[in-house]
Amino acid sequence: MAMMLTALEVADGDRVLEIGAGTGYNAALLAHRLGDDDLVTTVDLDPEITESARRHLAAAGYHPAVVTGDGARGVPGRAPFDRIIATCTLRVVPRAWLAQCRPGGRILMPLATGLVALTVRDAEHAEGRFLHTPAYFVPLRGAERRETEAQGLGGVPQRARGDDLFRFLLALTRGSLDPQEAYALWERENAPLRERYGITVSGERAWAWLDDPEGPYAWPLTG
Repeated sequence: MAMMLTALEVADGDRVLEIGAGTGYNAALLAHRLGDDDLVTTVDLDPEITESARRHLAAAGYHPAVVTGDGARGVPGRAPFDRIIATCTLRVVPRAWLAQCRPGGRILMPLATGLVALTVRDAEHAEGRFLHTPAYFVPLRGAERRETEAQGLGGVPQRARGDDLFRFLLALTRGSLDPQEAYALWERENAPLRERYGITVSGERAWAWLDDPEGPYAWPLTG
């Protein structure tokens, strides 16, 4: 959590939206850092979770906005935000978040067993790279799921099957590369680290890429 908050690069006066209220601890850290409860909003789909988070926050002396709702839709009534941080994994970048983020804002979200930091240009465009660290979170709507479990790994050497970077590539290119194609790329590029991958959202398109958003290795993101 500390690493994610550092990567979020919060500055004084920033308005922050957290997707996934949890116990309220992360929202408390943000409220403490910013010194103003009104700058922090946290949202969760489950009313029991938001009520519990609200109680925990109040007991700690913090009173940010705690909202019950679908995190994928953001919280338009509290926008615009300078920073959005998600503590649940997603398959795509919700367009509502871009629309609710100020130009130059930053979105930090788990995707495909990694953490991607996006810089928002406007309501239709955002781009950024993955951080070096792996990240495993419960999916946005709370259903337990492993991104690569359903994919057959026949023909892929055992050393690759168990490699975290290979499984990240499988999750990121889900539906675009079969395991054998992913393995060929993984070997050809010498097991590329997460930092070499990125995400671009441009209008109706959204894609993942290796090294260059306009380069030869790019795969559409689908929900």
